[in-house]
Amino acid sequence: MNKIFFIIIVLALLIALWFLFPQKTDDPEFSEAIKPAKIERYEPTEETTPQTLIDIDQVDISEMDNTQTPAIALNDSDTLVKDFLSNAGATSILENLRDEVLRRFVMATYAISQGSIPKQTPFISTTIPPFQATPLFPDKKTYKPNKANASRLTPLINQITKIPPEKFAHLYLENQSLFQQAFDELGTDKLFDKKLTKALDIIIEAPLPPDQPTLVRQTVTYQYQRAKYENTPPIIKALWRLGKENQLKIQKYCDVLKDELKNR
Repeated sequence: MNKIFFIIIVLALLIALWFLFPQKTDDPEFSEAIKPAKIERYEPTEETTPQTLIDIDQVDISEMDNTQTPAIALNDSDTLVKDFLSNAGATSILENLRDEVLRRFVMATYAISQGSIPKQTPFISTTIPPFQATPLFPDKKTYKPNKANASRLTPLINQITKIPPEKFAHLYLENQSLFQQAFDELGTDKLFDKKLTKALDIIIEAPLPPDQPTLVRQTVTYQYQRAKYENTPPIIKALWRLGKENQLKIQKYCDVLKDELKNR
């Protein structure tokens, strides 16, 4: 059930990224272009025009370009993410973190905002105990999920929710243009910030899991016997498999995080 990892990581990976200095280049044309120009001594003359002072009250700020160019390259972001996780003590995430974290996070957030689960771009490469269910009858046509399933990810969830959400919000907002850059690579003209808010809303508003649902197993995976539950969006069913207690913990954390993002 590695899918459910990706919901949890969307909380932790708002931490990405501190700024780096721009990269150097070996391009000879670029190197030539940035050679310092020859400095000429300034000799004042009688015809020198007095300097005109600008009245700041007359400047139309709305016409100024306030777009910030990130001083960090997308390709250099992994080290920064790992450093933050290490400082935060999030070792369970850090030990299994894959490369290209920021790009994976952006794609996963978009999938969650659509009610889906990121299947092709997982953040974590790890193994957890398989989902277990007990047959209700000897014919093994129907099952009930084991209560122990929910505890498989409890240590990881506890580790994430101990990190103050305001830190995640601060780091995301400080590097918002970088997240947008990664989202633009997908060929979209949408704002990533809106997709992030939508993803958080889906998690926050998810209904709690049904009590003692009946499962069937027609293939290698279990499914809900009732179509009402089985037809629920995949992201909601993934939350249900975390267990009621863990789901509430995640929802509360996302709610606080959303407020931090909105109020800063």
